[in-house]
Amino acid sequence: MFFIKTFKTFNNYYYYDVNSNSINEISPDLHEKLTDNRLDWYNSKTASELESLINSKRISMNKSESFLHPFSVVLENFLERKLSFMSFQLTQNCNLRCKYCPYTKNDGFNRIHTTLTMTRETINDALNLLINNSVDNDIITLGFYGGEPLLEFDLIKYAVNRVKERVEESKIRFTITTNGTLLNQEILEFLDSHRFSIMISIDGPKHINDKNRVFHKRNESVFDIVIKNIMTINENYNELKSRLGISIVIDPEVDLYDYEEFFNEYDFLNNTTSNISLIDESHLLERTIRTDSFKKVIGYKSFLTYLAELKEIKRGSNDFFNKLIYPNIIKKLDGLEFNNQLPKKYAASGQCIPGNRLFVSVSGNIYPCEKVNELSNYTIMGNVQNGFDLSKSIRILSCSEKKFEDCKNCFAIRHCTNCIKYFSEMLDNNKNFDINNHCNLVREKVLSDLIARANLLEAKRKQISASI
Repeated sequence: MFFIKTFKTFNNYYYYDVNSNSINEISPDLHEKLTDNRLDWYNSKTASELESLINSKRISMNKSESFLHPFSVVLENFLERKLSFMSFQLTQNCNLRCKYCPYTKNDGFNRIHTTLTMTRETINDALNLLINNSVDNDIITLGFYGGEPLLEFDLIKYAVNRVKERVEESKIRFTITTNGTLLNQEILEFLDSHRFSIMISIDGPKHINDKNRVFHKRNESVFDIVIKNIMTINENYNELKSRLGISIVIDPEVDLYDYEEFFNEYDFLNNTTSNISLIDESHLLERTIRTDSFKKVIGYKSFLTYLAELKEIKRGSNDFFNKLIYPNIIKKLDGLEFNNQLPKKYAASGQCIPGNRLFVSVSGNIYPCEKVNELSNYTIMGNVQNGFDLSKSIRILSCSEKKFEDCKNCFAIRHCTNCIKYFSEMLDNNKNFDINNHCNLVREKVLSDLIARANLLEAKRKQISASI
């Protein structure tokens, strides 16, 4: 049968065609028959409607027959010449024990905090690899990560000085992700003078932040220290302030309006880049529950964001909900790009390209990013001493192959977000993890996005009609 997903809004009936990647409005009769696969007895009216859709290439039965990630044929060249970003895990130690951190507590399939630290030899090997394998890029970016990277400030200074000996300053970018508790005048002046971009973690107001973000073996408020350091940057380091970002992890068990009040109290944060996400619970055995209040607030604020983007209402001055919701709204507003039919050889879309954002562990192992399980044999791309293992890198790129028989029949195949972070748990036979649950979540999200797009199309048509 046709490779589609039917759905409806309050006003109209639709289907999403996987091959053309298009949303199409249809009559209630055809919607019913497509939904139930009852095309053997369609009437002349729906037959004409369906024939028109077939002729316009907006509905078809084509499905991919075998697995192939298209980037796998050029991955070797990419890794040899086009590296652009490498992040160093300077230490696996941290002065905090955040309750949701996968390294504080997990299901036993990932590492926990240790005192391991990257050696200068490993830093040198990593820099050699990054510089030698980035010849086709004008800019390279070096990131510092942890644990808490500022525990090893001397290693940061060493790496920065070494790379500047070999690469022109105008061609280097530096980034650091930190919990913000160790910042002092010396560190801030160093970060400022070397034009670092800095991402500081702070999870909203004090009572929320200090619920989950706590010191290891110290009974002090993390919030008080971090917000003071953020305000110091804002007041005294204009250049660094322009490159400051904050990372907020949302706790679905608290009142979302408290985050809004946080942005009101510290209103300069409205002009700061913010990375806002929900707690990642894929590593936890006990999951938090999103309250009905949480869901209602998200739904209501999403609705207001739609109206603001459609210029039906004025956008609010507080940026928290804009930062939380707006990026997803933009994706919906951009619409779908019309495509030709799926190729015979294809792969689900979730896997990023290994090499776009490399992560080097304290021991020198190379991973596709900092979010993957460091203990899995399926996430390692090689090491900085010997370089990349192409077969392992392609295996990461092709991680969804084990589920291809399911993927090729899934309407979300073009918009999947499952990657090696999740597939490695399946490949390692983690019995506490079920990839099918994540697949269901992806399908729910994609369907929700399709419905939102259709509603927006209806609203735009209504606006145009009213203006004529």
